[in-house]
Amino acid sequence: MDPSQQQQVFEVEQAFELWRSTRRGRQRIPEELWDKAISLCSFIAPTKVCKILTINYPGLRRRLRSQATGHEEGPVFLSLPDGLGKSTDHVRVELSGSTSAKMSLELPVNELQRVFPLALRILQLPLK
Repeated sequence: MDPSQQQQVFEVEQAFELWRSTRRGRQRIPEELWDKAISLCSFIAPTKVCKILTINYPGLRRRLRSQATGHEEGPVFLSLPDGLGKSTDHVRVELSGSTSAKMSLELPVNELQRVFPLALRILQLPLK
């Protein structure tokens, strides 16, 4: 770690200590402090950041993942265009990504070609 990184770690530690000394009860960590913790992960392993700041790893990991994907984890609801379901031949498509995102669709076969690229974009899978 170079001196500027050490200074950044020190400043984030101080911010967490100040918050802990002034919080009331069991308040949640403010988002601005989570953002500072995330910034340290650019040059320190997340597990070490958690140890330095005494924060929980699952909370940091969840925020790192949502930052990487550009959205919060959780269900994503997709509004499909009208007209789906008018065919009698249906297919179920199940997709899963490396980020543990999963999607299951049941749709008419004739709509598969139109909907599949959209599903891949939502899951952020490479289209081959």
